[in-house]
Amino acid sequence: WLLFVSGGKRAPFYADTNTVVAWGGSGREVKASVVQQWGNAGKSIRNEGFFFKAGISWPLRGTRFTARVIAKGCIFSGGGKMAFADEAELDGVLCVMNSSAYNAILGFFAGKVGGIQAWFMLGSRW
Repeated sequence: WLLFVSGGKRAPFYADTNTVVAWGGSGREVKASVVQQWGNAGKSIRNEGFFFKAGISWPLRGTRFTARVIAKGCIFSGGGKMAFADEAELDGVLCVMNSSAYNAILGFFAGKVGGIQAWFMLGSRW
């Protein structure tokens, strides 16, 4: 069983990851379920090469953009938007992403916090 990041509520800097998924055998059981439902595991499981890497996640909705650190060893869904940087830079990137200036810039370009998905795609690298 592995920790599974799948979105969540506003949580600047840190939030517990309480969801787990059975990922034994490189996700064999999950992939079989996806293939049975959709015919192809790639339709639902994306950017597997980024799984298990430390990164930063954020919710898509809210009155203010907030990002939180995700520990190494987790996997994520499309609901758990992720960005990646070198581990030594994560704290600094997290601070910038939670700043008022960053929130203002996102608001200017995206128009609203819910519009940020156009600026960051799943598996983006900082």
